[in-house]
Parts: sequence; structure tokens; C-alpha cells
Amino acid sequence: RDRRFDVVVECSGSAGGFGVALDLVRPCGTVVLKSTVAEGGGVDWAKLMARVVVDEIRVVGSRCGPFGVALEMLEKREVEVA
Repeated sequence: RDRRFDVVVECSGSAGGFGVALDLVRPCGTVVLKSTVAEGGGVDWAKLMARVVVDEIRVVGSRCGPFGVALEMLEKREVEVA
């Protein structure tokens, strides 16, 4: 995967989603977590955290909430999506 994105929003709800986000974000980029996963799902979290440290990736949590306004903004193209 081409690691070219400055910001990646992980909102898949799957245990493997965080790893995919790390594959997509550039070094010194930011991963925004919208997903909450209760179980490990066979993911090596220590290995993923090592990638966060080595590549100096910022991880930001984001509260869950109503998506109506966000979806409306996307529909009206008020938000640039790359």
C-alpha cells in the first residue's frame, strides 16, 4: 500500500482496521480512531504500537455521536475528501 495520506480516519469497526490505517498513513501522520473494538480479534497490538512509535504516528480518539450533520456536509460537498 502507498503510505501517502496525512490523516486516516479508521471507522471500520473491525479489529484489523487499525493495522490498515497504519498501512495508509505516512510517517508523522495522524490516525483518527472512530472504531471501538472490544476484543483483540487476533491482532498483535504490541506490534502495531511499535509501528506507531517508530513512524511517529499520532493517534487521536474521536467520540461517537450523531452522524447526520457530517453526512449532510459530505453530501453537499462541503468537506474535501481525498
